[in-house]
Amino acid sequence: DLHALDTNADLTQIEQVDRIRERLLQMNPAQMAAQLQAINSLLEGSGTFVKIQEPTQAQTTRGRPKGAPNKPKTTKRDPSAFEHVENKRKNEEGVMMKSKKQKLAETRKAEKEEMKQMKKEEKEQQKRKKEEEKKKKNEPAPKKRKIPA
Repeated sequence: DLHALDTNADLTQIEQVDRIRERLLQMNPAQMAAQLQAINSLLEGSGTFVKIQEPTQAQTTRGRPKGAPNKPKTTKRDPSAFEHVENKRKNEEGVMMKSKKQKLAETRKAEKEEMKQMKKEEKEQQKRKKEEEKKKKNEPAPKKRKIPA
C-alpha cells in the first residue's frame, strides 16, 4: 500500500514538471532565459524563497504629513489699505481698553484705600468712646449738694 502512494505522488510531481515545461516553451526567448536562470538559482540553493502574505491588519496612518501644509512662503502679500486701517483701529482700541482698565483699577484701588481709612477712623472713634466710658465709670459720682433749708 505504501508503494502505491509513492507512485501517485511521483505522478503528480511529474505532471507539474510537464506543465512548467509547457509554459516555458510558450514564452518568448527573453522571458524563457530569465525564468530558467531563476529556476537554476533555486536548484543550486543560491535563490531565496519569500513567503508573501497579506498584512494582518490595516496600517494605522497618522494623516497628512506635518510639513506638507507648512511650506515656507518666499513672497509676502501686500495688505490693502483697508487692512492697514483695520489694524490701526484695532491697535487704537487695544490701547484705549488698556487705559480704561488701568483707570478702573486705579479707582477701585483708591476706593479700597478710602474704605480702609474710614474703617480705621471708625475704630479710633470707638476706642475713644470706650476710653471715655471707662473714665466716667472710674470717676466717683459727684457729691450731692445739700441745700440749706
